[in-house]
Amino acid sequence: QATELLTHKCNPRCQRKVGAGPDDTVCRVPNNYISSPDPTSHCFVPTHEQHSSEALSILHKLGLIEEPTVDSLDGYLRKKEYKPRVQNLKNLRHIPPTKARSGKFSPCNGRMFAATRSNQNLQIVSRKWVNSYLIKYCVQKDQSNAVFLKADPKTRDLYYAESKFLHNTKISSSARHEQSSIMKSRHAGFPQGRVVSHFEMMQLILGYPEIHTNIELLKITTAPLELRGGMRRSRVPANRIPAPGGGTSVSIPDIAEAAVPAYEGRIGLPSYRRPTSSQMLLAKDSFFSPVSLDKVTLFGLRPPELHFVDRLHDYYTCFIRDSKCELDTAEKYVTALHGQEMETTPWYDCLGHRVRLRAAAWQRLGQILQHSRQENELPLRLFTLIQDMCTDLQRIKASTTGVSSGVSADRISMMKKQFLHVPNGDTLTQNLAKRRLPTVFFPPVKAETGHKFILHFLLTRGRFVTEMDLLKTPCIVESMIKGKILPVGARSSETAMLEQAVEKLTRSYIEHDLAFCCLTATKFSNEVVHTWALMHDVILHNKIPIHELPPCLYTATRSRCVEQLETFITQQKRKLAVAAIKEVRSIKDHTSAFPSVDDVMLASKSTPHRWDGTWSKTPEQSEASYNEQLYASRLLRHSLDTYRSSQPYMVNNC
Repeated sequence: QATELLTHKCNPRCQRKVGAGPDDTVCRVPNNYISSPDPTSHCFVPTHEQHSSEALSILHKLGLIEEPTVDSLDGYLRKKEYKPRVQNLKNLRHIPPTKARSGKFSPCNGRMFAATRSNQNLQIVSRKWVNSYLIKYCVQKDQSNAVFLKADPKTRDLYYAESKFLHNTKISSSARHEQSSIMKSRHAGFPQGRVVSHFEMMQLILGYPEIHTNIELLKITTAPLELRGGMRRSRVPANRIPAPGGGTSVSIPDIAEAAVPAYEGRIGLPSYRRPTSSQMLLAKDSFFSPVSLDKVTLFGLRPPELHFVDRLHDYYTCFIRDSKCELDTAEKYVTALHGQEMETTPWYDCLGHRVRLRAAAWQRLGQILQHSRQENELPLRLFTLIQDMCTDLQRIKASTTGVSSGVSADRISMMKKQFLHVPNGDTLTQNLAKRRLPTVFFPPVKAETGHKFILHFLLTRGRFVTEMDLLKTPCIVESMIKGKILPVGARSSETAMLEQAVEKLTRSYIEHDLAFCCLTATKFSNEVVHTWALMHDVILHNKIPIHELPPCLYTATRSRCVEQLETFITQQKRKLAVAAIKEVRSIKDHTSAFPSVDDVMLASKSTPHRWDGTWSKTPEQSEASYNEQLYASRLLRHSLDTYRSSQPYMVNNC
């Protein structure tokens, strides 16, 4: 059965296009016996991507690759071979052990095949191979066919559909050749779609996910604040802020004078337990926001005791915020924070929500704690509190191997109640044994977007309390110094020192960020070039190149285009109304309340015209014709009523 199911048999579905001709196809399944340097063992064969000469020059200057060498001639294009020096840029393809008589055989796991009796294709993947091939192959959808709608050349009142088989459009080169073939054929210019199977329809309608995983993905958007998505809140909690002159609410002009409960309730506490001025301003603004808060803003509103966790990905990896607000007045803050010792007091953010530590994140939190202590940024009492908690969690985790933890039951109960987050009803020991933490990721931003990329760079790599602390500086270099991306000496450094900083930051971004993006070789080369140029302009010349319209110009241009579009729609609507009334002018005199052109122009879905769509019988009209018209009128009224009463909906595609 394994030989029958796993041995590849060529068919139209395995072919990929290598040219625009109808027969320019080759099998996409490789022969592992021929490709492997040692068919008796697992091998990893390097695969090279063809990058632009400018990108290769930058990568070599940054020390990421060895000096490229000209390997061969491909027509008129010179191919350059290069060898990566860092692991993240190595593109390795796994080849399993194989035999010559097996042919093209899919690698599999014996136990899994015995359990499923189905085709498998297991691969041991490298980091670059996952992002360059497998992720793109999982995310993209194979079109498999194309359908073209054409008019019947004889009658012209009918249309028919003509289909065409497509070869592996998930492969970029094959998709380009298929599109080139269509543009050169007689199908070019016709409306195009594709046939969807019944199984795919049901999956989309029912919202079934296409990928199943037990990884908890946590997405953090680093776009400018006005571009971050959010949900409209049903109730804006502005009444939580007491008015300056008393009362329970405050108006927008009084926001600067209003007091935040988190600040009022923390008066008298040590400075490391009080919010900063930027946090207070951010909290006031959040109270009046009609939109739900994004993760960057919530990071800026974190508990003052956790200011030492000053990186976005570290905070959301280690901590989780309760959705329920527990402290909405200054009195509740006083009761919760002043009534007991800090060692047993929960952590509350600047909006009164409790923040808990993920129990499995104790090791990462300990590393952050030691780093902050080395920089003398953490008071001794707070350092001791968190260090003792991490030490106790380490002992409890060690107890799962049969060693006694030495931590009392009361201590464990107090930590679970006040500080720790243990999900899914697990015990603390079970949760520590699983050690499952969320995977925090930031959607990539193109370097050619200029200011958006710089903001993304600051938020993902900077160390800060709030976003405002990074942005209220006179220049970008000062923002990078504030976020501890550049050293303090960068203000007065010479050009050579700044060039070294540009190389260091660009190398770090390419190696740890860009290498994990799902990009083709051409797009990767463009991003390398744009990132290098942007870092030079920002750090050396203190300027951001503009590759898109400025916001003010974009708003004015968009407004002008909308006005032109509305004028065009109105003109087309009037032409249709005049033509329609002209066609039915013979019955206009026999119908009461017949709409005029102006009436049709004013009619809309929300304000329909009063005419019900019926008319009187004309003297020349037969009874059968009149009944048929009434029937058609009822059908039209039913369609219009359905349109008016329907609600918009959207099918979720997971």
